Amino acid sequence: MRLAEVISGIRSRLGGEKHQNFVAYRKIRKHPDFPFSKEPLKKLIVDYMELEHNAFFHLNYNKGGRVNKQKIDIVDNIYKHLCDIYTANHDSSLFNFNGALLAKPVREADRELLVMELMEFLIYYFCEDIFFCDLVSKCRGGPYEYGHTQINSGDVVFDCGANMGAFSALASRKCGENGGRVYAFEPYRFLIDNYLQKVVTENPNITICEYAITSENGQIGFSLANNETEGRISTLDWGDCYRTQSEFTVQSITLDTFVERNKIRNVDFIKADIEGAERYLLMGAKQVLRQFAPKLVICTYHLPDDPKVLRELILEANPKYIVEQQLMKIYAYVP
Repeated sequence: MRLAEVISGIRSRLGGEKHQNFVAYRKIRKHPDFPFSKEPLKKLIVDYMELEHNAFFHLNYNKGGRVNKQKIDIVDNIYKHLCDIYTANHDSSLFNFNGALLAKPVREADRELLVMELMEFLIYYFCEDIFFCDLVSKCRGGPYEYGHTQINSGDVVFDCGANMGAFSALASRKCGENGGRVYAFEPYRFLIDNYLQKVVTENPNITICEYAITSENGQIGFSLANNETEGRISTLDWGDCYRTQSEFTVQSITLDTFVERNKIRNVDFIKADIEGAERYLLMGAKQVLRQFAPKLVICTYHLPDDPKVLRELILEANPKYIVEQQLMKIYAYVP
């Protein structure tokens, strides 16, 4: 068997995300400053990546819950470092990431989500080592801005799946001048009350929109994940990781309807990470995509056929789009 066939077989077995994590960690080990002993945050992030790498490739590595305990310790250390360096001067309950203000987690369980967002895209906004940022971000699926899909001053941004508001805060900082505005779509009241409201207080050009974005208007079931920080519409339940007993009803809306009702004159950028409902967002945004041709950054890792289905829906709505699949996101724009 040729070496190429062996490598192809290993990649197939590992899957795209696990293989990408493996490649990124190996590249980081070749970084001239590795193991980053003089840069505490980088060292902690690499420790986290190393833990995930070893847990997968070494048998019995997680015996007795060893990995879980180590992961919790590393997440706590990363969080403490962020608090030491990036706490806002005027309010200790906030982070200040190079001008982007967002609320600190109110529960320990939410800290890991913040750390994941740090590694996915937040790091780009305060770390000048772009090579390092790229490798870390690609392990988590890639950033929310890439190539031609950038937020510009004055843009109208839709943050679909705003969650704790990290991306909304960053988008607010970038688009804020010249009338730029962010619409933060989040149906889960706990996140709105404990995070998004604080983000809006510090970033007045953000509007909270308490909706689940789907292909229809009305009421829809919503289920929480076991961590009670992430949720999805109930028809897309992934099984054991989502608590059916935590289901409740939220208001749903299409983006076409939202734009029409609120007389929004332009949409420039749409970010969507809505736990498998991305296809329904696109089904309900055909007029928006046709009329405004916003830049799109859409997660493609929730359902197996996401890359194919989402690409087809985008091009069906507006054939002028150039659609690029990078890692676990689609980046689309009209030249």
